[in-house]
Amino acid sequence: MFDRAGVKVTAFAVDHGPVAPAYGYRVDYAGHSVVISGDTRPSDALVRAAARTDVLVHEVISPEVERRMSRIPDPEQTARVIAHHTTPEEAGRIFARVEPRLAVYSHIVPSPAKPEDLLPPTRKTYQGRVVVGFDLMLITIGEEVTVGRREVLPDR
Repeated sequence: MFDRAGVKVTAFAVDHGPVAPAYGYRVDYAGHSVVISGDTRPSDALVRAAARTDVLVHEVISPEVERRMSRIPDPEQTARVIAHHTTPEEAGRIFARVEPRLAVYSHIVPSPAKPEDLLPPTRKTYQGRVVVGFDLMLITIGEEVTVGRREVLPDR
């Protein structure tokens, strides 16, 4: 655990199948928190660590897109990859248990999966606020939780 100047970072073990160790992280500051799932399949440890969090950033895999676009020639190996991650429906159940103010998908497997591959299946199990992460995403946490895009400053 890291605890300095009001910032507390707590690591917790998650279930990434045979890949161990695997960790998620909770960051607390000024009465607010963000939880980052890390690579994981559904995990009760994650749900416990994410209790009362403002933002839950969770990895996700689209099994359909993974099967369609995988460069792995062995379908059984592709199935093992899928089994080590969290599907949108499973993530939706986690979001429903945690009830974050904002749920965010990140570490999207495979990376060509689009919001239309992820959000409709999530809605089967979760009706709260969820967004698919994007490059330069800026999340501001306060009375409101807002999502924007960070402005890139030109090189000097």
